Amino acid sequence: PLADFRAALEIRALIKTLAPAIVHAHSSKAGILAAAALSSNRTPKLVYTAHGWVFLEPLPLLTKTLYKNLERWAGWRRDATIVLSQKEKAVALAHKLSAPDIIFVIPNGVAPRQHNRVSARELLRVAGVPKTATVIGSTANFYPSKNIPALVSAFASLAKEDENLRLILVGDGPERAQVESTARTAPGRVHLLGYRTDARELMDGFDFFALPSLKEGLPFALLEAMEAGLPCLATNVGGISEIIEDEKNGWLAEPKNLGAGLAHALEQKNRWPGVGTAAAKTIHEHFTLERMRAETLALFDQLTSKH
Repeated sequence: PLADFRAALEIRALIKTLAPAIVHAHSSKAGILAAAALSSNRTPKLVYTAHGWVFLEPLPLLTKTLYKNLERWAGWRRDATIVLSQKEKAVALAHKLSAPDIIFVIPNGVAPRQHNRVSARELLRVAGVPKTATVIGSTANFYPSKNIPALVSAFASLAKEDENLRLILVGDGPERAQVESTARTAPGRVHLLGYRTDARELMDGFDFFALPSLKEGLPFALLEAMEAGLPCLATNVGGISEIIEDEKNGWLAEPKNLGAGLAHALEQKNRWPGVGTAAAKTIHEHFTLERMRAETLALFDQLTSKH
């Protein structure tokens, strides 16, 4: 709490020095601290982007209640709240986290890029992945909300039936020990690559992408995987069902049915190329970085033109 109080004072001092027209905060703590810093000075407009509501994470009830009340306190002190999906907006309205007329849905977007599967597969080969393996990949921080141990467990069951399967995990975090422990149930089949600056490029070497999260906003990792033309399975949380249409441009699974969902998608390997093509089309048409930038700047213009 003391460090947060100091941070709010530093933000207030920085705002006084820079005199910005808009302060744009991302995620819960930054949004709450920015609201506290501006509570006695509303000259800059305050915009907040919620990347999923933290009180929906698997947390103790007291912690969830605290975060919900802080989100509500801060939400009524903002000029605009950006959410990434219609589902997130529905949550905000249901819990009265902001005035309804200042909630705007602006989904995330990613830039298109050139893909190089040959180069990516060579990187995976160096990491110990056989050249002919069927690679299931995931990129995520190892936080409880990302549910990575459950993905490893589901994979381990499937790996018993297919000796060609490999699981690539790009990322790290507080649940690494649990991930490593679970990985030992499939010896030599799970490859932990840690944090990588080339995570998006590595995706080109995957055959399939899996996202097992318990809580999400509109995840960049999934957008990037779909943009790369990968067939994807993701859990039906947050705004994911607004990206993936089940059985058409990907597969959806409830978190408790992750194993069955992954098995179902693997049984349809003959459909992977078509599903991947549909996934890339979805991103290129609806979830581009340029669209996200244009909608955000239009909102900024709207706010700064108000008197």
